[in-house]
Amino acid sequence: MRNIVGCRIKTIKTGLFCEIAIGWNNGYAPFVWSRIENKMARLDIPKNGQWGYLDLPQYGGTSISIHSQSPTIRTRDGNQAYQAISELLALPQDFMENAKCGNYSKGHGMWRLTNEAVEYELFLPCV
Repeated sequence: MRNIVGCRIKTIKTGLFCEIAIGWNNGYAPFVWSRIENKMARLDIPKNGQWGYLDLPQYGGTSISIHSQSPTIRTRDGNQAYQAISELLALPQDFMENAKCGNYSKGHGMWRLTNEAVEYELFLPCV
């Protein structure tokens, strides 16, 4: 079973937004996202990418990082680094399991490409 949660990320200053679908396959890789809609104008967001958990106790515990599909840096020892697009702060690791029909979760974060503050809203539509 594939789990997908919608996410609207909106810049606080300008109100520009994008919507992405965050998904995972029974808790196993790949942790992927895909763009649904982009109203960010100057804040370009690719069509898809990957996401992962961040442990940021200073921001309320676990958060997630939205990053590019392909690594931006590959080192000789095989390590890879991805460009962070956005961070959704204070989002618990069980956010996907707790998503129910009609539930909406809100929070704040950062659009890393421009260091702008954002608000996010996770939604699971009733279908």
